[in-house]
Amino acid sequence: MTVIQKRRVLIADDEPSMRTTLADILVDNGFDVSTAQDGMAAVQMCQREAYDVVLMDVRMPGIDGVEAFRRIRQSLGDVRVILMSAYGEDDLKHQALQDGAIAFLDKPLNLETVIQLVADSSNISILAITHDHRFAEILPTCLKPDSEKLTVVRSAQQAMELMRQLSFDVALIDAELPPSNGLDCYLSIRQLSPTITAIMVSPSERDLVELAEEAVRRTAYSVITKPLEPETLSELIAQLRAQRISGSVRKPDSGLS
Repeated sequence: MTVIQKRRVLIADDEPSMRTTLADILVDNGFDVSTAQDGMAAVQMCQREAYDVVLMDVRMPGIDGVEAFRRIRQSLGDVRVILMSAYGEDDLKHQALQDGAIAFLDKPLNLETVIQLVADSSNISILAITHDHRFAEILPTCLKPDSEKLTVVRSAQQAMELMRQLSFDVALIDAELPPSNGLDCYLSIRQLSPTITAIMVSPSERDLVELAEEAVRRTAYSVITKPLEPETLSELIAQLRAQRISGSVRKPDSGLS
């Protein structure tokens, strides 16, 4: 008989009622839960034990949740850290997501979102638009099959036809996309689906890079260049997923204006 190990969760919050209530809810949903009363206690517990997920309040006595998060990542590099705050802290939220937190949630918490994040079931649908066979072939290696659903089409026309029937969270758009180009494709997609997040993918040729950067200036999320490093796209998608769940989608720092 195969024994399925429960996902181990650590809750760090200086409010006893918050710790107890959240722990009870997660235990009822099948998780193995421990609690810490402040950031330093959470860091020390993570130095002794391995946790899959840490739920961390930001404002706590001693070291705050953000500093505790950074120290925990040094001990447990793969741990999923979810930060929580009852205060509007957009700049802190942006920086924490850039530093690798998987989400920054506002209190009062949406419990369904918390359970989804702890269970790692926050799927994201991606539409890749490219005629580059090599790029299309490596895309699956850049993404997590259990977290991202990938569809690949070869032209802007195919993308538009599909998007009239299906909804996608993210569009990966090749800047080199005949018969027009990736910028025209992006502008058409934005008209059809204003909420979709576009990531431009560009070869190194200057005119194509400029096309991709122009799309970013017109609200596309980011531009990445070929040859594509799988880790680059994987990290960008993970960051975007966290931002979407947290309700704070902001472009990565790129120097574009």
